[in-house]
Amino acid sequence: MRTLLLLIFSALNSTQAFAAEPPVSAAREPGENWETAARRQMPAEPAPRASSVLNSAIYYRPGLNVSRLPEWTGSADELDQAFDSVRDDRIYRDPVHAGFPRRATWLYTRDGCFVRATHSARRLQQIGFTRAGKVFVFGKLKVVSKYDTRGASYWWFHVVAAYRIGRDAVIFDPAIDPRSPLTLEAWLQKMSSRITGLRVAVCDTYAYGPNSICVGGSSRQEAGMPTSLNKFLRLEWNNLLNLRMNPRELLGDHPPWLISSSEEISVGAVRRSNHPLVIQEGD
Repeated sequence: MRTLLLLIFSALNSTQAFAAEPPVSAAREPGENWETAARRQMPAEPAPRASSVLNSAIYYRPGLNVSRLPEWTGSADELDQAFDSVRDDRIYRDPVHAGFPRRATWLYTRDGCFVRATHSARRLQQIGFTRAGKVFVFGKLKVVSKYDTRGASYWWFHVVAAYRIGRDAVIFDPAIDPRSPLTLEAWLQKMSSRITGLRVAVCDTYAYGPNSICVGGSSRQEAGMPTSLNKFLRLEWNNLLNLRMNPRELLGDHPPWLISSSEEISVGAVRRSNHPLVIQEGD
């Protein structure tokens, strides 16, 4: 399998190791093997590096070592507040709809996880917590979603911000479950019925995409995040219009997780949050 992974890429000069990583789509076609999607989505130039996220990934087993993640030292209440802030805070300028601040693109499940994970890590640091690490998963991933015109989103990789509590990872992924953080195993089970066939990489906070340096990279790896964010803000808005939904309501003061009903989002029933929306101009 490692040989197969190495063959996915072509050469990358060592001087590029800490450069901004070009955006790589996480999307795959329904029925497509994840390795095929990886070859199709990755640039033709980069070469295999043993230190890359993809080449650092190992098959998931219960008790996977997550000690590389920063430890969460706050209380359970603070963890809930941090999660709600990452999910709810409207800190981005919409480049198309002036004066309409936006939150991260939790309702565009088709792609953009690497942007949302970076948003989460940055936001956690901005509100006073240690910047989170990243957890990547590779495989034939699928999540049922009412926000995808196909009824489900299909990925060959997915990435999130995460901490650890003891030996367990704490996953921040409102795109999959907007109610609360998830354990690593519960998170993987949202995407696959055979989680031991998935490959997982536990990486530093600045790991951005599959060809990032997993450990020891720099903030320059995520330098392209603002440009990609603007792209996905636009796609999220237009996708809701295509679904005959109201983007001003769902992306504004009435996101699905604040609606008091049994309506589903991605997976599971949603809850009403007691955390107020924060509207703030951001970078």
